[in-house]
Amino acid sequence: MAEITNPTSIVRMQQLAYFKAKLDSLFQTKNLSSAIEGLTATTVEGAIAELLTKALGTEITFEKLQTPNTGKAATYRFTKGTGASQVTMDIDIEKDKMNATIGFVTIREEGGKYYDGSTEVTAADGVTGAGVYLKSQELADGTATGVNKYVSAEAVIEYITLGDQTGKVVTLALDPATHKLTADIGDGAVTMAKLAQNVQDILNSVADKAEKVSGATNGNFAGLDANGNLTDSGKKPTDFKEVQSPVTDPAANGEAYEFISGVSQDAQGVITPAKKVIPDAAPYVDAQNEGKKGLMSAADKAKLDAIAYAANSDIDEIFA
Repeated sequence: MAEITNPTSIVRMQQLAYFKAKLDSLFQTKNLSSAIEGLTATTVEGAIAELLTKALGTEITFEKLQTPNTGKAATYRFTKGTGASQVTMDIDIEKDKMNATIGFVTIREEGGKYYDGSTEVTAADGVTGAGVYLKSQELADGTATGVNKYVSAEAVIEYITLGDQTGKVVTLALDPATHKLTADIGDGAVTMAKLAQNVQDILNSVADKAEKVSGATNGNFAGLDANGNLTDSGKKPTDFKEVQSPVTDPAANGEAYEFISGVSQDAQGVITPAKKVIPDAAPYVDAQNEGKKGLMSAADKAKLDAIAYAANSDIDEIFA
């Protein structure tokens, strides 16, 4: 290997990966220092390949048969060797042994006949009228045979019916076809009497206070006394602060170390900002002088920019 010409350069992770690739390539093709008994290979890579071939012996193949063994859903075959010495081993997947599937279906009537979807069904299948039925579909080796039987499920289904809704705040509607129930509150249907008593008390109190506000004298605003009753507050419109215009975020102008560290606001909305200065950072020296946070100086920035990093060409020199 060649001498390194730039030994003080900093190596990034990218260069470490490049170095590993160069090292792997070197040792994969490196000649063996001495022959290994039983092997003919002369390189490390060749010796590993030869050992794998000897360890595996005759090649073994694996496949899924296009036509499975008789009565099986699928067959996977391992084959070792060829010709007269060929040996095979099959793994069979059994077919589904389910004899039937059962589920609910809706039978509809059309022109005096009954249908399960588009298939006509009759009394011979167990259908005697429209409605919900329990359907049993016969299977053989996981495949439908076309033999279906139906049992009416109407006896176990209880449908909701609507009672008298005259004068009700909430009215209900029931779709007889889908059995979906919907509710609706009509405009103006909720009266004061339908509200909880505490809600009625609040509304009555608000109405009473609103009526008293209209009777405030001398142009003053009405206020509340200790008992919650409205009185003349003595406050006139001129006693209140006018609405201020909003202040937008200003654009930056110039450069400085100062910054706004906080803002306070009094009862009249007057804002008082506080400003501080950002110090220069100080390095750690010892336990008594632990340094401090701050801005990087121009001199330190120049040192940071001057750091040299290794490149792939520096690593290439090592392997030259």
